[in-house]
Amino acid sequence: MKRIATLFLVALLVPYAAAAQRPDTPTTTAIRQPAILTPAPTPACCAITAIVGVNVTAQDAATGTTFRFRVTDRAVLGTLAVGAPVWADLTAGRTGVEAGNLCCAIFGAAAVPAAAVVPAPSVPAAAVVPPPPVPAAAVVPAPRAPAASARDIVTEGAPVAASFVTPTDLMGTVAVESPVHGGWEAEMTVTLSKPAPETNPDRRCRGVHVLAESSQPAIAPVPVALCIQPGETTESFEIRTLGVATDTPVTISARYLDFPARTATLDVLAPAVDRIELAVATAAGGDTLDAVLHFTGPPPASPPIKAYLGSTDPAVATVPTTVTLPPNATTVPFKILVHPVAEDTELRIRASRDPLPIAPPQGGSGGGIKGALAAAQQVAILTTDIKSVEIEVLPAELERVDVSSGINFPSHVGVVLDGQAPAGGAVVQLSSERPDLVPAPASITIPEGSSSASAEMQLGIPSGDQASVKVTGTYRGVTRSDDFTVEKHDFTVLPTIVFTDPYGNPVTTPQDGQPLTMCAKIHLCGGNTQYPECGNTHLPPTVVLHYDTKTYHPATGTSTGRSGDLTLDIEQYIPACMEVGGVDEGGWLEIELFADPTNQIAERREDNNKRSTRITRP
Repeated sequence: MKRIATLFLVALLVPYAAAAQRPDTPTTTAIRQPAILTPAPTPACCAITAIVGVNVTAQDAATGTTFRFRVTDRAVLGTLAVGAPVWADLTAGRTGVEAGNLCCAIFGAAAVPAAAVVPAPSVPAAAVVPPPPVPAAAVVPAPRAPAASARDIVTEGAPVAASFVTPTDLMGTVAVESPVHGGWEAEMTVTLSKPAPETNPDRRCRGVHVLAESSQPAIAPVPVALCIQPGETTESFEIRTLGVATDTPVTISARYLDFPARTATLDVLAPAVDRIELAVATAAGGDTLDAVLHFTGPPPASPPIKAYLGSTDPAVATVPTTVTLPPNATTVPFKILVHPVAEDTELRIRASRDPLPIAPPQGGSGGGIKGALAAAQQVAILTTDIKSVEIEVLPAELERVDVSSGINFPSHVGVVLDGQAPAGGAVVQLSSERPDLVPAPASITIPEGSSSASAEMQLGIPSGDQASVKVTGTYRGVTRSDDFTVEKHDFTVLPTIVFTDPYGNPVTTPQDGQPLTMCAKIHLCGGNTQYPECGNTHLPPTVVLHYDTKTYHPATGTSTGRSGDLTLDIEQYIPACMEVGGVDEGGWLEIELFADPTNQIAERREDNNKRSTRITRP
């Protein structure tokens, strides 16, 4: 007994009756004993019924004959499926996937009862000739034999006549778009040497299958098979590559049946620096620029992909030393910190996958070992794959001049730049139209790295209620000015003077003779007591309050009193307080306050600075 164990694939198999008319039909051997020939009564007369591991079982629907064979080629095994048609040559011990117009043909003695074998007329061997063409309709199916058990077919008796068409290699070429950066698609194209025949009329792929394979499926996966429909010669597929850490060649192969494969090389490239993108390309000292580094593709799962950054003038613009490309991303944002300059300065921000070389110092590389090293670095700058972008750093300009004053702070003149002052500071020249009212200094120096500075000054008193004064500043040919209004101020004693007992409780009508405390505030510039509004006027930190008190004693019918001065803290807005003694039963206490009695402060009105109040005890 002999087990059928070898699998062959063929491109085309024609009925025995038509084989003699095909030019590529091989010689037919002499028939020495009858053969069971099962033509195709239906498109699926001989089909696969089971696939277990590498063991494939098929059955001839016309005779019920069952046979098995092994498929050790995993790629071919992957193309088989239950219900797929097959053919078997039992005499030669060959089986294979059917690829011709004949659905199923079994040549040789089958494992069926002898009564099922239809004998043919005895013909001398020498008289055997190839049979003439017979129309398909004239072929009479053999009588259906009882179904055999599922076991290996055994070839018995002498060889029988068998005629096969030699399979033709239809593969032409395989081409892929190469190189491609990992993460991007590359088109794979398979081209046949001639149009595909129709092999499976009842299946979705009616033409031929081309088996494909990748040497690096984790980097460039390809489909197991491509279908080329009848009449077509090419089929394409997009290979979606994955990120790689280093440039990796991948062999893409395709073959038809078990003929030699055609190959092409797909070079998958590691992520490289593509470009640097800036939100703006012009900046001033102190600015921070937003930048984005673009890569040509995403990184692999590991190791991390990083790039080196650098500036051709680190004293003017600094960047991070390195950046790391995040997973599934092709961009990395970073910041450029711009330092102040005295003149317009151009520089470049560079990026590379390799460490950036250091350019030689201004004026040449010099001699000796250091000079040779600098020269080598300069050569590296010219040969390293570096992407760069140019930025222009401008010196700061004068943005504005501010003159300010108020109750709780002295008067100031300030200057502000639109960036930071360079090394040595920025000197802003100042001038005032009325130095007697706004005595601005001749200049103000803004310290290095700062963007503003101010100077204190004492405002003058205008002859009228107010006067407008222009203060001008100039820096690097840019002039800015501020129109400032100098005003006279006004203030009065509050209409209500607060009396409190020794415990701090307010007292409006004394009920006993315990000593009282009087506290007073001043009302400034017509505003409220918490947020005085005096315009741009400078007041001294304190104001003098003169007081006169008078206490009436009904028991004697006389009165007593005293006079003095209190100091009111304007800057801290603290009230002025003093003890005024107690009030006799039936008596009263009167107090009068006079703010700025010596007229030290110029006011719009000088006649509203007095206030008086009286409290009476029942």
